[in-house]
Amino acid sequence: MDTKVKNLIAGAFSSVADITAKEASVINEMIDFVQDVDSIAKKVNSLESDADILVHTTSLQLKEMGVQVDDESQKYYKILSLIEECTDVIEDLAIAYNSFNVTSLREDYIPMLVAVEQAAHSLTLLASSMKRTSKLGPIQLAIIDLNHSRDEGVRMYSEAMKNLFTYEKDPITIIRWKEIYSLTRDVFVAYEDVADACEEYIVRYQVK
Repeated sequence: MDTKVKNLIAGAFSSVADITAKEASVINEMIDFVQDVDSIAKKVNSLESDADILVHTTSLQLKEMGVQVDDESQKYYKILSLIEECTDVIEDLAIAYNSFNVTSLREDYIPMLVAVEQAAHSLTLLASSMKRTSKLGPIQLAIIDLNHSRDEGVRMYSEAMKNLFTYEKDPITIIRWKEIYSLTRDVFVAYEDVADACEEYIVRYQVK
């Protein structure tokens, strides 16, 4: 892969991952300011737009460089696309808070929100580490953290869904929180997709 191509994409990695972390921080405002759900959704939407512009700008810059994009470059760029997908999934979650008129949080949901933000921090570390793919240690640690976050997120999701269908009697509440829990689980899955793509790239192109 051409060094200029790698540097350009790697810079976008960190920028978009940082936006993902900011989104995760914003939705955590739901814990203390659930009454501001409309404002929270708008802030997340603005951040997702920033990420979208960054990815499109990077794509245009690559085309303008006129450098041959080989298979390795495509795999590297795929990681950027998956990081941007994380911003989309968090935006979907923020929109759902508004659409389903969430006015209070269930007790078992708060740890899930905290875990989303913690995992976003691991994502930023992974994105930063992927700038120097010759140093595998930090990359492997971040991948492990994100895989663990996904497992923990799915565990919390399963327990929350079980409690919802066991103890909740109001059908509207069940519908609302089934969707919220599912979208939150999807955030963890999106994080893991990035980790898997990074691992695939490292195994294919860096491990000798």
